[in-house]
Amino acid sequence: MALIPLALAAQRLGVSEETIKDWAQRGLLSIHLGSSGSSKGVLSLIVVQELVDEDELVEVAESLGWLQLSAEGWGGVSLMAVRHPFRRGDVVLVSFPFSDASGQKERPAIVLSADDYHEEWNEVLVVAITSRQPKTLRKTDCELKDWRMAGLKQPSWVRSHLATVHYQFVVRKIGVLSQRDLQAVE
Repeated sequence: MALIPLALAAQRLGVSEETIKDWAQRGLLSIHLGSSGSSKGVLSLIVVQELVDEDELVEVAESLGWLQLSAEGWGGVSLMAVRHPFRRGDVVLVSFPFSDASGQKERPAIVLSADDYHEEWNEVLVVAITSRQPKTLRKTDCELKDWRMAGLKQPSWVRSHLATVHYQFVVRKIGVLSQRDLQAVE
């Protein structure tokens, strides 16, 4: 595992830099980004403080949407939690590669894959979002009515461009669809 910068950890984990600084100053954690195999791109929170209340750590991990993997360590409490950071209906910023592999571009997308899928795989199924109003709406296109609530900067539409994306290409979560928009997309 490779250590990652504070700002990137805060961004990718969906917590403030102040929260991460507080945890680190209290000796509660180190944060790593998996660099190979099935853990590539998966963020891990490793708690190494043996005086920490394990129940409190589990509560924090669960509140952040992390999955507890183990609670064993150096003779005291040590908790490793891996965040499966995405839920169906999340609006995320994805780094999509160009088809000719000459570069990549960050684009918003909606997570469509089920939460159970995220527990098994290090990838998500997403559908593209565009701010360009389609000249003609197809049956598979959908206008997002609550685009501001979803963390988008301008009126947006969902196009039927699906992609399966490894976690490492998801830059960050930017919002969540309203129930009304999620039902329309489905």
